[in-house]
Amino acid sequence: MSGKRYLFFVSLTYSYSILRPLQDAIWQRGDEAAWFIEDGCENWLRNDEKQLHTIQQVMDYNPIAVFVPGNWVYDFFPGVKVAVFHGYPIQKRNKSIDDSFSIRGWYDVYCTQGESSTAEFLKLEKKYRYFKVYETGWCKVDSYFQVQAEKNISSEKPTIIYSSTFTKDISSAPQLIYVIKKLAQQRLWNWIITLHPKINDVELIEEYRNLARENTNVTFNDGPVDIQLLRKADVMLCDSSSIIVEFMLLDKPVVTFRNTNPGDYLLNV
Repeated sequence: MSGKRYLFFVSLTYSYSILRPLQDAIWQRGDEAAWFIEDGCENWLRNDEKQLHTIQQVMDYNPIAVFVPGNWVYDFFPGVKVAVFHGYPIQKRNKSIDDSFSIRGWYDVYCTQGESSTAEFLKLEKKYRYFKVYETGWCKVDSYFQVQAEKNISSEKPTIIYSSTFTKDISSAPQLIYVIKKLAQQRLWNWIITLHPKINDVELIEEYRNLARENTNVTFNDGPVDIQLLRKADVMLCDSSSIIVEFMLLDKPVVTFRNTNPGDYLLNV
């Protein structure tokens, strides 16, 4: 394959579903994309995707741009560093300005998602004057609209997907483990459990894994959260994670537990 070369920098598993629509667009143009996966991050690459295993391989590959969903990237990697974000800014900490707008000095370009982020980043562009801001939309949701005509994947039983943010004072994961366990045993509902990859409470994660092992109607999702997974659910249970916005794009209801910035579009308890 010849053409321009692009690199995807992956430090957390949410990156896969974010970057794959971008990879599809690159391939359609006849260009090339490769992945560099940080140590400690699970490898969920497909057979048709190219991985660079070492820093030297990245240097030899010499990409013209590096796309990053996370908060940092190696500044010595070749190419323009492009931030594509890992979620929508939803003010989950109930501040006037979300920390999604923190400038950490890693990026040359910010690809904003829309009105909720562009205006603030344009102000920051004028303030710092070393990066550019372009409103491109969020590449992850390309796939949401490409399959919008397809029917949802469903079963005879209602399916609930539970997702939690990692922020300790906001995360519902410690409080809801026993509630979900009780509901899984008493109600004829299917459950899909997916926790934020930054949750590092090993014992808590294992509790949720055991819940899936002990109940046939509970599935623990280790992999990326993508459109195929979300389409399996009828309703989402969440707290203040930005995945709420993704699920609502499918025109499905969301029940939140102690959401920090609830609106009338949520069923908040």
